[in-house]
Amino acid sequence: MKRNKPVDQYTLSDIVSDFGMFFAYMFKQMGLPDPTEGQLEMAAFLGRTDVNDKMLLALRGLGKSLTAQLYVLWRLLRNQNEHILVLSGSSRRSKNFTNFCLSMMRSVPLLQHLYPTAKQRKASDHFDVNGSKASDSPNMFAAGIETGLAGFRATIIVSDDIEQPTNSRTPDARALLIHFFNEAINLLISEGDANNQGEVVILGTYQSQESIYKEIEKGGYEVFIVPAEYPHNQDLYGHRLAPYLAARLKAFPDLAGTAVDERFPEEVLAKRRLKSVSLHTIYNIY
Repeated sequence: MKRNKPVDQYTLSDIVSDFGMFFAYMFKQMGLPDPTEGQLEMAAFLGRTDVNDKMLLALRGLGKSLTAQLYVLWRLLRNQNEHILVLSGSSRRSKNFTNFCLSMMRSVPLLQHLYPTAKQRKASDHFDVNGSKASDSPNMFAAGIETGLAGFRATIIVSDDIEQPTNSRTPDARALLIHFFNEAINLLISEGDANNQGEVVILGTYQSQESIYKEIEKGGYEVFIVPAEYPHNQDLYGHRLAPYLAARLKAFPDLAGTAVDERFPEEVLAKRRLKSVSLHTIYNIY
Protein backbone atom coordinates (compact mmCIF):
# COMPACT_ATOMS: atom_id res chain seq x y z
CA MET A 1 0.00 0.00 0.00
CA LYS A 2 1.57 3.31 -1.05
CA ARG A 3 0.31 6.82 -0.44
CA ASN A 4 1.07 9.61 -2.89
CA LYS A 5 1.61 12.33 -0.28
CA PRO A 6 3.16 12.61 3.20
CA VAL A 7 1.06 12.32 6.34
CA ASP A 8 1.42 16.03 7.09
CA GLN A 9 -0.51 16.76 3.90
CA TYR A 10 -3.46 14.47 4.63
CA THR A 11 -6.82 16.23 4.75
CA LEU A 12 -9.60 15.37 7.18
CA SER A 13 -11.46 13.82 4.26
CA ASP A 14 -8.43 11.62 3.48
CA ILE A 15 -8.20 10.35 7.04
CA VAL A 16 -11.90 9.67 7.50
CA SER A 17 -12.44 8.02 4.13
CA ASP A 18 -9.30 5.84 3.93
CA PHE A 19 -8.24 3.50 6.75
CA GLY A 20 -4.68 3.29 5.41
CA MET A 21 -4.33 7.04 5.74
CA PHE A 22 -5.91 7.03 9.21
CA PHE A 23 -3.49 4.26 10.17
CA ALA A 24 -0.41 6.24 9.08
CA TYR A 25 -1.82 9.40 10.68
CA MET A 26 -2.27 7.65 14.02
CA PHE A 27 1.31 6.33 13.95
CA LYS A 28 2.41 9.95 13.59
CA GLN A 29 0.14 11.03 16.45
CA MET A 30 1.56 8.32 18.72
CA GLY A 31 5.14 9.30 17.94
CA LEU A 32 5.90 5.96 16.30
CA PRO A 33 8.17 5.41 13.30
CA ASP A 34 6.44 5.19 9.94
CA PRO A 35 4.53 1.91 9.57
CA THR A 36 6.48 -0.91 7.97
CA GLU A 37 5.36 -2.43 4.70
CA GLY A 38 3.89 -5.41 6.54
CA GLN A 39 1.90 -3.17 8.87
CA LEU A 40 0.53 -1.12 5.97
CA GLU A 41 -0.48 -4.31 4.16
CA MET A 42 -2.29 -5.61 7.27
CA ALA A 43 -4.11 -2.28 7.47
CA ALA A 44 -5.08 -2.56 3.81
CA PHE A 45 -6.48 -6.03 4.48
CA LEU A 46 -8.57 -4.95 7.48
CA GLY A 47 -9.76 -1.89 5.58
CA ARG A 48 -11.22 -3.94 2.73
CA THR A 49 -14.91 -3.17 2.30
CA ASP A 50 -15.64 -6.17 0.07
CA VAL A 51 -15.01 -8.72 2.84
CA ASN A 52 -16.91 -9.03 6.13
CA ASP A 53 -15.18 -12.06 7.64
CA LYS A 54 -11.41 -11.59 7.93
CA MET A 55 -8.71 -13.72 9.54
CA LEU A 56 -5.26 -12.22 10.05
CA LEU A 57 -2.51 -14.66 11.06
CA ALA A 58 0.92 -13.10 11.48
CA LEU A 59 4.18 -13.45 13.34
CA ARG A 60 4.23 -12.10 16.87
CA GLY A 61 5.31 -8.48 17.16
CA LEU A 62 4.16 -7.34 13.72
CA GLY A 63 1.31 -5.33 15.24
CA LYS A 64 -1.88 -7.32 14.64
CA SER A 65 -3.63 -5.99 17.75
CA LEU A 66 -2.53 -2.40 17.18
CA THR A 67 -3.81 -2.57 13.61
CA ALA A 68 -7.19 -3.84 14.84
CA GLN A 69 -7.34 -1.21 17.61
CA LEU A 70 -6.81 1.57 15.09
CA TYR A 71 -9.31 -0.07 12.76
CA VAL A 72 -12.14 -0.02 15.31
CA LEU A 73 -11.29 3.58 16.25
CA TRP A 74 -11.60 4.49 12.57
CA ARG A 75 -14.93 2.70 12.36
CA LEU A 76 -16.21 4.62 15.41
CA LEU A 77 -14.95 7.88 13.91
CA ARG A 78 -17.05 7.15 10.83
CA ASN A 79 -20.07 5.78 12.67
CA GLN A 80 -20.73 6.44 16.35
CA ASN A 81 -23.40 3.72 16.38
CA GLU A 82 -21.08 0.78 15.85
CA HIS A 83 -21.16 -1.81 18.63
CA ILE A 84 -17.81 -3.56 18.92
CA LEU A 85 -17.23 -6.73 20.90
CA VAL A 86 -13.58 -7.54 21.68
CA LEU A 87 -12.89 -11.15 22.66
CA SER A 88 -9.55 -12.48 23.88
CA GLY A 89 -8.18 -15.56 25.56
CA SER A 90 -8.44 -13.64 28.85
CA SER A 91 -10.53 -10.70 30.01
CA ARG A 92 -7.35 -8.85 30.96
CA ARG A 93 -6.10 -8.88 27.37
CA SER A 94 -9.42 -7.72 25.96
CA LYS A 95 -9.56 -4.90 28.55
CA ASN A 96 -6.09 -3.78 27.46
CA PHE A 97 -7.49 -3.52 23.93
CA THR A 98 -10.42 -1.30 24.93
CA ASN A 99 -8.41 0.80 27.38
CA PHE A 100 -5.98 1.64 24.59
CA CYS A 101 -8.90 2.83 22.47
CA LEU A 102 -10.16 5.02 25.32
CA SER A 103 -6.68 6.43 25.77
CA MET A 104 -6.51 7.40 22.11
CA MET A 105 -9.90 9.12 22.35
CA ARG A 106 -8.64 11.09 25.30
CA SER A 107 -5.31 12.15 23.81
CA VAL A 108 -5.70 12.48 20.03
CA PRO A 109 -7.50 15.71 19.02
CA LEU A 110 -9.16 14.09 16.00
CA LEU A 111 -10.86 11.57 18.31
CA GLN A 112 -11.57 13.62 21.41
CA HIS A 113 -15.16 14.36 20.42
CA LEU A 114 -15.82 10.61 20.74
CA TYR A 115 -14.75 10.38 24.39
CA PRO A 116 -17.67 9.34 26.64
CA THR A 117 -19.53 12.13 28.40
CA ALA A 118 -20.10 12.14 32.16
CA LYS A 119 -23.57 10.68 31.60
CA GLN A 120 -22.41 7.79 29.43
CA ARG A 121 -21.02 4.39 30.38
CA LYS A 122 -17.26 4.23 30.86
CA ALA A 123 -15.44 1.37 32.58
CA SER A 124 -12.37 -0.76 31.99
CA ASP A 125 -14.35 -3.34 30.03
CA HIS A 126 -16.97 -1.23 28.24
CA PHE A 127 -17.78 2.29 27.16
CA ASP A 128 -20.04 4.43 24.99
CA VAL A 129 -18.90 7.11 22.57
CA ASN A 130 -20.21 10.64 22.46
CA GLY A 131 -22.80 11.07 19.73
CA SER A 132 -24.11 7.51 19.83
CA LYS A 133 -27.78 6.62 20.03
CA ALA A 134 -29.16 5.21 23.27
CA SER A 135 -28.68 1.43 23.36
CA ASP A 136 -28.62 -1.39 25.88
CA SER A 137 -25.28 -2.47 24.35
CA PRO A 138 -22.23 -0.20 24.84
CA ASN A 139 -20.25 0.91 21.81
CA MET A 140 -17.31 -1.21 22.88
CA PHE A 141 -17.28 -4.18 25.21
CA ALA A 142 -14.33 -6.36 26.24
CA ALA A 143 -14.64 -9.95 27.41
CA GLY A 144 -12.76 -13.18 27.77
CA ILE A 145 -13.84 -15.82 25.29
CA GLU A 146 -15.54 -17.87 28.02
CA THR A 147 -17.56 -14.94 29.35
CA GLY A 148 -21.36 -15.09 29.12
CA LEU A 149 -22.56 -12.45 26.66
CA ALA A 150 -26.33 -12.79 26.78
CA GLY A 151 -28.10 -9.61 25.70
CA PHE A 152 -25.15 -7.94 23.98
CA ARG A 153 -25.42 -7.11 20.29
CA ALA A 154 -22.46 -6.31 18.05
CA THR A 155 -21.93 -4.89 14.57
CA ILE A 156 -18.22 -5.83 14.70
CA ILE A 157 -16.55 -8.67 16.60
CA VAL A 158 -12.79 -8.63 17.08
CA SER A 159 -11.34 -11.97 18.15
CA ASP A 160 -7.86 -11.17 19.46
CA ASP A 161 -5.81 -14.30 20.17
CA ILE A 162 -8.64 -16.29 21.73
CA GLU A 163 -6.56 -19.47 21.33
CA GLN A 164 -3.81 -19.69 23.95
CA PRO A 165 -1.53 -22.57 24.98
CA THR A 166 -3.40 -22.79 28.28
CA ASN A 167 -6.91 -23.09 26.80
CA SER A 168 -6.30 -25.31 23.76
CA ARG A 169 -4.25 -28.28 24.96
CA THR A 170 -6.86 -31.00 24.41
CA PRO A 171 -9.49 -31.79 21.77
CA ASP A 172 -12.24 -31.07 24.30
CA ALA A 173 -10.71 -27.70 25.19
CA ARG A 174 -10.45 -26.72 21.54
CA ALA A 175 -14.01 -27.84 20.85
CA LEU A 176 -15.19 -25.69 23.76
CA LEU A 177 -13.31 -22.67 22.37
CA ILE A 178 -14.98 -23.11 18.99
CA HIS A 179 -18.35 -23.40 20.75
CA PHE A 180 -17.79 -20.11 22.61
CA PHE A 181 -16.66 -18.42 19.39
CA ASN A 182 -19.74 -19.59 17.50
CA GLU A 183 -21.96 -18.38 20.32
CA ALA A 184 -20.34 -14.94 20.04
CA ILE A 185 -20.95 -14.83 16.27
CA ASN A 186 -24.67 -15.20 16.97
CA LEU A 187 -24.54 -11.73 18.57
CA LEU A 188 -23.85 -10.01 15.24
CA ILE A 189 -26.44 -7.57 13.91
CA SER A 190 -26.53 -5.21 10.94
CA GLU A 191 -26.30 -1.44 11.38
CA GLY A 192 -28.53 0.33 8.90
CA ASP A 193 -27.73 -2.07 6.05
CA ALA A 194 -29.79 -5.21 5.65
CA ASN A 195 -27.17 -6.65 3.28
CA ASN A 196 -24.37 -6.28 5.83
CA GLN A 197 -24.89 -8.72 8.68
CA GLY A 198 -21.96 -7.54 10.75
CA GLU A 199 -18.22 -8.03 10.52
CA VAL A 200 -15.79 -10.45 12.16
CA VAL A 201 -12.06 -9.76 12.48
CA ILE A 202 -9.96 -12.67 13.76
CA LEU A 203 -6.37 -12.09 14.89
CA GLY A 204 -4.32 -15.10 15.86
CA THR A 205 -1.31 -17.35 15.90
CA TYR A 206 -1.50 -21.13 15.55
CA GLN A 207 -0.93 -22.94 18.86
CA SER A 208 -0.87 -26.54 17.56
CA GLN A 209 -1.43 -28.70 14.50
CA GLU A 210 -5.10 -28.85 15.55
CA SER A 211 -5.45 -25.07 15.92
CA ILE A 212 -9.05 -23.87 16.13
CA TYR A 213 -8.30 -21.34 13.39
CA LYS A 214 -8.03 -24.17 10.86
CA GLU A 215 -11.59 -25.20 11.70
CA ILE A 216 -12.98 -21.65 11.94
CA GLU A 217 -11.49 -20.80 8.55
CA LYS A 218 -13.90 -23.28 6.97
CA GLY A 219 -16.70 -20.84 7.76
CA GLY A 220 -15.75 -18.76 4.73
CA TYR A 221 -13.16 -16.37 6.16
CA GLU A 222 -10.76 -14.44 3.95
CA VAL A 223 -7.35 -15.38 5.37
CA PHE A 224 -4.22 -13.20 5.25
CA ILE A 225 -1.03 -14.85 6.50
CA VAL A 226 2.24 -13.03 7.15
CA PRO A 227 4.80 -15.67 8.15
CA ALA A 228 8.12 -14.88 9.78
CA GLU A 229 10.01 -15.84 6.62
CA TYR A 230 9.31 -15.98 2.92
CA PRO A 231 8.20 -19.61 2.47
CA HIS A 232 10.07 -22.22 0.48
CA ASN A 233 6.79 -24.02 -0.20
CA GLN A 234 4.29 -21.38 -1.27
CA ASP A 235 1.71 -24.06 -2.15
CA LEU A 236 1.34 -24.75 1.57
CA TYR A 237 -0.31 -21.34 1.96
CA GLY A 238 -2.14 -21.11 -1.35
CA HIS A 239 -4.26 -17.96 -1.63
CA ARG A 240 -3.87 -17.35 2.11
CA LEU A 241 -0.31 -16.01 1.84
CA ALA A 242 -0.37 -12.20 1.96
CA PRO A 243 -0.53 -11.11 -1.71
CA TYR A 244 2.36 -8.65 -1.40
CA LEU A 245 4.61 -11.49 -0.22
CA ALA A 246 3.41 -13.86 -2.92
CA ALA A 247 4.11 -11.25 -5.60
CA ARG A 248 7.60 -10.57 -4.27
CA LEU A 249 8.44 -14.27 -4.10
CA LYS A 250 7.32 -14.71 -7.68
CA ALA A 251 9.62 -11.90 -8.76
CA PHE A 252 12.52 -12.88 -6.48
CA PRO A 253 12.46 -16.61 -5.66
CA ASP A 254 15.79 -16.36 -3.80
CA LEU A 255 13.98 -14.56 -0.97
CA ALA A 256 12.65 -17.92 0.26
CA GLY A 257 13.88 -18.52 3.81
CA THR A 258 14.67 -14.87 4.55
CA ALA A 259 12.84 -12.65 7.05
CA VAL A 260 9.76 -10.77 5.80
CA ASP A 261 10.26 -7.89 8.28
CA GLU A 262 13.56 -6.12 8.81
CA ARG A 263 12.83 -5.73 12.52
CA PHE A 264 13.05 -9.51 13.03
CA PRO A 265 16.47 -10.67 11.80
CA GLU A 266 17.52 -14.30 11.58
CA GLU A 267 18.99 -14.47 15.10
CA VAL A 268 15.66 -13.36 16.62
CA LEU A 269 13.68 -15.83 14.53
CA ALA A 270 16.09 -18.65 15.43
CA LYS A 271 15.30 -18.17 19.13
CA ARG A 272 11.58 -18.25 18.41
CA ARG A 273 11.90 -21.47 16.46
CA LEU A 274 13.41 -23.20 19.45
CA LYS A 275 10.28 -22.42 21.45
CA SER A 276 7.78 -23.14 18.71
CA VAL A 277 5.55 -26.17 18.31
CA SER A 278 5.11 -28.09 15.11
CA LEU A 279 2.45 -26.00 13.37
CA HIS A 280 4.30 -22.79 14.16
CA THR A 281 7.29 -24.33 12.40
CA ILE A 282 5.27 -25.59 9.42
CA TYR A 283 3.70 -22.22 8.72
CA ASN A 284 6.57 -20.06 10.10
CA ILE A 285 4.18 -18.13 12.34
CA TYR A 286 5.83 -17.67 15.75
